[in-house]
Amino acid sequence: MPPGRFLVYLPVSPGFTIGANGDMLAVWADGRSGDSDILLRRSTDDGRTWSKPVPVNRGTVGDGMPQDMPSVSAAPGGRIDIVYYDRTLDRRGTTADVLLSSSSNSGRSFARTVRLSTQSSNRKIGPEGSPHSEEADFGTRIAVASLAGGAVAAWTDTRNGTIDSGKQDIFASTVTMADNSSLGLAYRLLAGLGILLSLAGVTLFVLSRRSARKSPAPPEARTDMPPPPPPVVPSPGQE
Repeated sequence: MPPGRFLVYLPVSPGFTIGANGDMLAVWADGRSGDSDILLRRSTDDGRTWSKPVPVNRGTVGDGMPQDMPSVSAAPGGRIDIVYYDRTLDRRGTTADVLLSSSSNSGRSFARTVRLSTQSSNRKIGPEGSPHSEEADFGTRIAVASLAGGAVAAWTDTRNGTIDSGKQDIFASTVTMADNSSLGLAYRLLAGLGILLSLAGVTLFVLSRRSARKSPAPPEARTDMPPPPPPVVPSPGQE
């Protein structure tokens, strides 16, 4: 359900990405509950079937605080990051912040949400958008790139603009995010390396013991040899 009317030649685009494991992920702002919420659907069979919509943003469905323009990215270890505009801090105003919600269980739930923007943006600052909306044109979505140790996001920001100037800037932020999947893989690799080293140590020990058993015993010291002569000591007055 679209959250509102839009220009047919400039609709707000959904976000889409493909994870390292081949999962297809799609996110969009959905208005089925009266205000727009960010939903995600996932396909594990090349798009033939899709999961049920999963809520991404905080709050309850239909709480009157809209979110929109989502973008999604998947980290190499499987973490899913979604950025979007959110009105939670200004429930009755015209400003929005950029939030990032992260999932460590393949998009089944989004337990962590962080604020990326340090200052809210007035959504009325900028070029004229759709005639059916009172807000300015902020583009069709924002951007996020997920890495093994975090995420980088960029968005349209109006903190340096006014209604008269219409100034918009591109802001970016980097956030550190632990990737449980990649950490688990690293731990498994380290554990496997430890096992291999242990096996190699045991093997070397056994081989050394076998080599010691096969080598000839050293000859016993002879007891019938005469003792060595005493050292020569010079007489008094001789050097």
